[in-house]
Amino acid sequence: MPYPFGAVALDYDGTLTSTGVPAEDTIAALVETRAAGRCVVLVTGRILSELTAVFPAVTQYVDAIVAENGAVLWTPPTGARPLAAPVSAALETVLRRDGVPLRRGLALLATSAEYDLVVERHIGRLGLEEQVVRNRGELMILPPGVTKGSGLRHALAELGRSVHDAIGIGDAENDHSLLEACELGVAVADAVPSLRAHADLVLPEPDGAGVTGFLRGPVLSGAMRPPPHHWRVRLGAYADGAPATVPASRINLLVAGGSGSGKSCLMGLLAERLSDLGYSLLILDPEGDHAGLAERHGFLRLGGSRAPPTADELSAVLAHKFGSVVVDLSQRPIEERGVYGAYLVGALEAMRAQRGLPHWLLVDEAHQLLQHATADLAATAAALRGLCLVTYHPAELPAAVLGAMDRIIALAGTPDLVPLVLQALGRGPSAPPRGDAAISAVRQAPDPATSPPRSALLIDHDFARPFTMDLRATPHARHRRKYLEGQVPWPERFFFRNGGPASVSAGNLAEFQRALSGVDEDQLRGYVERGDFSRWVGEVLDDAALAAELSAIERVARESSDSLAAAREALASAIQERLP
Repeated sequence: MPYPFGAVALDYDGTLTSTGVPAEDTIAALVETRAAGRCVVLVTGRILSELTAVFPAVTQYVDAIVAENGAVLWTPPTGARPLAAPVSAALETVLRRDGVPLRRGLALLATSAEYDLVVERHIGRLGLEEQVVRNRGELMILPPGVTKGSGLRHALAELGRSVHDAIGIGDAENDHSLLEACELGVAVADAVPSLRAHADLVLPEPDGAGVTGFLRGPVLSGAMRPPPHHWRVRLGAYADGAPATVPASRINLLVAGGSGSGKSCLMGLLAERLSDLGYSLLILDPEGDHAGLAERHGFLRLGGSRAPPTADELSAVLAHKFGSVVVDLSQRPIEERGVYGAYLVGALEAMRAQRGLPHWLLVDEAHQLLQHATADLAATAAALRGLCLVTYHPAELPAAVLGAMDRIIALAGTPDLVPLVLQALGRGPSAPPRGDAAISAVRQAPDPATSPPRSALLIDHDFARPFTMDLRATPHARHRRKYLEGQVPWPERFFFRNGGPASVSAGNLAEFQRALSGVDEDQLRGYVERGDFSRWVGEVLDDAALAAELSAIERVARESSDSLAAAREALASAIQERLP
């Protein structure tokens, strides 16, 4: 089952009820929602004492109340407390002097919307930052920066839930920030036109009837999964300058490309952009490509030289400030990586059931994880949402998993990959996607210091469109961790020979540097003349920038009659720059 939303945030007047007290069936739906393990938060512009006077039992049916349009939070057992300093007493004095009828809460002042010009004039004359918010016929004077959305964030944090795990439902002008703060924004049928236009989903019925049907409907059950319109991730730009985006949640994304095409770079870009939006990510990194993400705020790298974490350990880490984790598997045997990845896919639903985290599971080299998946594991993976699979061979993934992909990104430089992906999806070469399916061959010259812009093809259902990838904020070093700390396969090691059997070999860059210091001059001259060092670094370690640097050193040494000592020193210095 796709993971459900864990929290529902409801406006009161005009949403939960239009008669002052919710209908019995609506109250029953609230009870059912909480019994299913979801949090219910009431978010209202009302002063809390006025709400409880009308609906005394309200606290029995909700987990928290955000009152006074975001300025006050009630939670058991602490009760009500202001989230901002009260509106200026000086403003209250001059408004009452002018005959404006006011009601004061713990933080706000409330009056009728007919006094808006008087209120605005006095706020300007006193030089205050107070803000005025309209709610149909009511007017609220609030402390600066306070909205329903800001108050809801406080409430969800106390309940241990993320805004990306929440649905907001409202009807009026002051509900814009409520819907904007939540992953999915919903408007009742009789909401004001601006809110209906802003919402991700508009209910077929008004107020309490609409809410009741929604709480018992297909979205909360997981049978329907509408992606949010306002939470999207930019990955690049189309030729006309329009942003190339994908929904930021509750979809499955396949990134496919040949070796060195930039697929892992794009996965890192996706991770950066999702993290910037506040999503919690779990990244499986088989080759150590994504160690640089750990340098960003909110990311933690685990694994590496230590055993990878258990699902329970990951849940505890992710729940701390809704952070993200990169699990580095580069130093584990390939078969162990597959076992661990399968274990996490199987455990993901249970992990999400606790707090809705992680929002995304990103798997690099996904064919290592799923090519030998059992039918049960493939079915589990296919049912997940918030899944990004990165692979150079999508045909090795189970058909059920491929069929569950909502978007496909094919990297440039691999034009044969598009028909391969389509064939794997069962569409075949006779049913290509609509649009311009030709991948642009235009590329900029690689820059070793950054990830160069690359062309790619976004396949959105049956439509395909080329785009150019944005640059990443963190550096991407292909297989960097693996080749610094791990071991390349035995046949690909560098064997140092001196006219006889190999005496020393290197399986990573650190070992290579140590062995280089012991190579005698005759042996070193042979390696330099043949270009062996740069060839191994380029072809095996796949570090084109370092290979080019070593090749230049080898060329100078071949053309110079000076001692090879300078070449040895230059080679060692260039390699040292790559080591931690």
